Amino acid sequence: MSEFKTRLRATIQDDQWLLGVIGTGPSLGGYLLAQDYGSTFRTTFSVGRIHGLYVRGTVRHQGLGRALVEYAIEWAYNRAHPMILDWQARPESISFYESMGFVADYVGGFPSYPGFSVDSRKPRTNRARRE
Repeated sequence: MSEFKTRLRATIQDDQWLLGVIGTGPSLGGYLLAQDYGSTFRTTFSVGRIHGLYVRGTVRHQGLGRALVEYAIEWAYNRAHPMILDWQARPESISFYESMGFVADYVGGFPSYPGFSVDSRKPRTNRARRE
């Protein structure tokens, strides 16, 4: 367990990572983990990735997942460099992201696990969509 705590502490202290956590009373309601990979010498934007989104089953359909995704989008828009934030969804999560206005990208090697993205180089609309 101490190795996990060490990694968790390092992640929380590193500004290239975002860990969003929502509690429900004394329990964990859900979390989101995202990473900013930074830009390269050839680009003026950063690439980010949502590595995981989890909402405990007993508290789903209460807006917690939506709030965590919105938190990650705000983080992407407020970074030092514009960011393209992307992630893949499990088949059972596709409708959740589509309900938020995202459009699934089925291109790639894992069509059962489509991609979604937000490009903060473009102005925000009332709902972030794949652009």
